Amino acid sequence: MEQARGRITAILEDRIIVEVDTASFCSRCSTGKGCGAGLLGADRGSRQVDVPLPDHARFDEGDEVTLELAPQSLLRAALIVYGGPLLAVAVVSLAAFLLGWSDLVSVAVMLAAAVLGVTVGRWRLRRANCLKQFTPVIGGHPGTVR
Repeated sequence: MEQARGRITAILEDRIIVEVDTASFCSRCSTGKGCGAGLLGADRGSRQVDVPLPDHARFDEGDEVTLELAPQSLLRAALIVYGGPLLAVAVVSLAAFLLGWSDLVSVAVMLAAAVLGVTVGRWRLRRANCLKQFTPVIGGHPGTVR
């Protein structure tokens, strides 16, 4: 995933609203060869993102900014998105092997585990305290002091 570029649409007391075209900021996503994170709730088209207002920065509506996500936050998000379903499938696969289930039953239960893992990941990412960990910050703007 690359840095997202967006345009400020509103400036509030403690945050700004940035409109980002979700397909344009990642060249792989725009060609349909993305990582699959869009399957877990990212909408196509433009999306409005709440970004904390940085200290010592001056912004105006209409300014173009670059949004960043800390690398460790990106890794944690990837673990939620991919790790949960993979762990569920691995545990069920091991259980199916140890219990001697038939191939058809094993595949059905593993698919159910994968769906459950994706569902839990979506639920977790939508919780407010989880979303705070993955809030992007403004990384590039002429008025930003770093």
